[in-house]
Amino acid sequence: MSISELPVISGRKAVRVFEHFGWQYRGKSKGHFVLTKPGVKYGDIYVHLSIPDHREVDRRLLHKLVKMAGLTDKQFREAHDEL
Repeated sequence: MSISELPVISGRKAVRVFEHFGWQYRGKSKGHFVLTKPGVKYGDIYVHLSIPDHREVDRRLLHKLVKMAGLTDKQFREAHDEL
């Protein structure tokens, strides 16, 4: 799946999809939703996701967030379609 096949979604909808995979909403900081999941690393760093509270999240950013979460674009798209 390519980046262009990721859905065009809002930051709020992206939060719901990541929550489907066990990510937990931790609050809002400077217009971004912050999510965490214990034990998830990107390289050697523990990950938190910072998702902008926008009507549309840029697909390149969404792709990067999906990758940081340890998911594939296909997994994200399928979960989005189920919700």
